[in-house]
Amino acid sequence: NSANYVTFDNLEIANEAVNNSDSWPPRSGIAVNGGSNITIQNCYIHGWSIQNPIAGSDVSPTGGIAFYNGSTGGTVQNCVLDGSPESNSGVGIYGGAFIHGNTIENVPNGMVLTDPTATVTGNQVFSVSYSVDPSASSHAIFAYSSGTISNNIVHDLAPGASAIVLEAGPSELGNTQYVYNNLVWNVGDS
Repeated sequence: NSANYVTFDNLEIANEAVNNSDSWPPRSGIAVNGGSNITIQNCYIHGWSIQNPIAGSDVSPTGGIAFYNGSTGGTVQNCVLDGSPESNSGVGIYGGAFIHGNTIENVPNGMVLTDPTATVTGNQVFSVSYSVDPSASSHAIFAYSSGTISNNIVHDLAPGASAIVLEAGPSELGNTQYVYNNLVWNVGDS
């Protein structure tokens, strides 16, 4: 909890049984609870599944990598996050400030952005699947906060899934979101 200036490099995490969103603290392959300047790089996280999924499990900090509880300055770079063979639960990357050069596949939600300084660039998100959570929609990139989403590749999404979703800020505050130079194809009917 609340670790600062730590780097995880070249790890493989496989077949983790992740708790659902009703448990606290949230669980992911790598979970950062309130820390700052944590770097996760060159990692391969794959094959997780949420045990007994409930409403909200697929948009909460469960799955591959999660930054939550006030984490700041988190970096995820050059990682592969693959939710298969289950392919139906969790988020590839939840939170984080600098998300660069990652491959995210076989998940119902590729990235959920919550850090108001998020910079998401050079990632490839594909094979976004349906969620086991009936209350959740599938998204390649979902931005709850301000930030920049650029130079990403998004393709081959399940019908009804969205490539990039921008959420308005709370009350009158609003968000400043920059979205440019992303390549999107074969995104179903959305």
